[in-house]
Amino acid sequence: MRANLLTGNITGTLVRMTVPMVFGIVSLMLFNLVDSYFVSQLGTGQLAALGFTFPVSFAVISLSIGLSVGTSATLGKLIGAGEHQQAKQLTTDNLLLTTLLMVLVSSIVTQFIEPLFRLLGADSSLLPFIDAYMSVWFIGAVFYVIIMVSNSSLRAYGDTTTPGVIMAFSAILNGLLDPLFIFGWGPVPAYGIEGAAIASLLAWGITATLAVLNLLLRKRLLLLTIVSWSNCVSHWLMVMRIGFPAALSNMMTPLAAAIMTAVVAEHGAEAVAAFGVGSRLESLALIVNLALSMTLPPF
Repeated sequence: MRANLLTGNITGTLVRMTVPMVFGIVSLMLFNLVDSYFVSQLGTGQLAALGFTFPVSFAVISLSIGLSVGTSATLGKLIGAGEHQQAKQLTTDNLLLTTLLMVLVSSIVTQFIEPLFRLLGADSSLLPFIDAYMSVWFIGAVFYVIIMVSNSSLRAYGDTTTPGVIMAFSAILNGLLDPLFIFGWGPVPAYGIEGAAIASLLAWGITATLAVLNLLLRKRLLLLTIVSWSNCVSHWLMVMRIGFPAALSNMMTPLAAAIMTAVVAEHGAEAVAAFGVGSRLESLALIVNLALSMTLPPF
């Protein structure tokens, strides 16, 4: 695939790279709808709580998209120049610092869940549901971003099939775990809306582990060496020169969603629940655009 990125027909290469990503993104979109389906069976209050979480969770997803774009574009430049050893070192350093960043972000934002969602218009009856869900979800978000950055590293090498399979596996695993932890079965208690977040945490945790092992053992794109923090920061700044503006531009969507959620919240929990489901359905219209945004940066 690397040869195709440098010398192959551009249209054919883009199609071969984009199609697997379309299926991967479809699976992720369906995973959000599956969450909404099972949570809706708990009641309107829980579904409304899930609707309030959409702008915040999408902000984290936007950050991961920015990091992914920066990663694949920077790595693509190094690979195209034939600097494969430096590309491996950048892959390793970027994954390490991205993990540390997400641990820091999740730890800080978790402390402000209640005031943040009050600002979005959530009332006191919904805050316990939101807190139960988001407290677990932010832990899982660390693994989610690891998956995205790992996949972007593979795309930089021209491999979009493996990222598509990884994303589909994560979505299927989440769909299987959702009813188990939401409604309970056998020794597993019913966690309600918190169970949806637990399912995501486990699905993302398992998938992130497999994604990193794939980079390390199968693709041999990670280096097990002593960390040089100066080089590490230098590599990360290279990624963020592209990734930070990309993340900021993507943040406009969750910002608009946050404003709309606050406006809709004035009409009651039922309206927020409907708006949350509608937003997830609406995102299906952007599948091809999102897939192209992930496959174009390596070029």
